[in-house]
Amino acid sequence: MSSISALTGAFFVCVLFHLFMATTVDFQLINRVDGSDLSVVMPMNQDAFDFLSDEWYIDCLPNGKALVDAELVKPLVDDIEHAQMVVAAV
Repeated sequence: MSSISALTGAFFVCVLFHLFMATTVDFQLINRVDGSDLSVVMPMNQDAFDFLSDEWYIDCLPNGKALVDAELVKPLVDDIEHAQMVVAAV
């Protein structure tokens, strides 16, 4: 009986740890800046920056942001998610 309660306790500890664990975001996406047809994509780490430059051949501005045509946002997000990265739309 004690081994069952120990397993149950360990299970709940794992579940609670997963619920309260912080999620990191690889990209922030700002749609349609100032009514234009451009969106801003901000890589939040080196892997995200490398993904933009190596896979999509997108150059980032000196502040780290990249301007993307609004029509390319959906395919870009699909590729980002396929690469198992996380996008947060702001």
